[in-house]
Amino acid sequence: MGKKALWLIPIGLIALYLYERSRLNFRIIGFKLNPKPSIVIQLLNPAQVPALVQSVVLDVIFKGSAIGTITNFNQLVIPANNSANINLDMNLNSFGLIALASGLVQDASGFAKNISISLVGTINVDGLSIPVNETYNIK
Repeated sequence: MGKKALWLIPIGLIALYLYERSRLNFRIIGFKLNPKPSIVIQLLNPAQVPALVQSVVLDVIFKGSAIGTITNFNQLVIPANNSANINLDMNLNSFGLIALASGLVQDASGFAKNISISLVGTINVDGLSIPVNETYNIK
């Protein structure tokens, strides 16, 4: 291997590291209204090294409108080949609270079907921003 090709080794190792870090899996596993609207997410770390979750910043979308935000800056270490569940409080604006409550009341009365919310934003893991775009059916 020539001297010019030697620089490919560190670049390849860095690319492999970044790829492994970006493979954190995200899914919504629960939704609660009491005592405060919150969502429970599961983060799965399939990598061979621990992952440091530094922040979660998400918009809460209901019927196409942003009704609130979720922000969490509490650091969490997810061990290698493991998962963690995180309860995240939703900060809903007044329109969002009314729209969500109205949707749930309509659902309880049988008029609405498939009540769902979407979370759009990023999770910062080991300094990398991982995009999130997930929908959860509240039913």
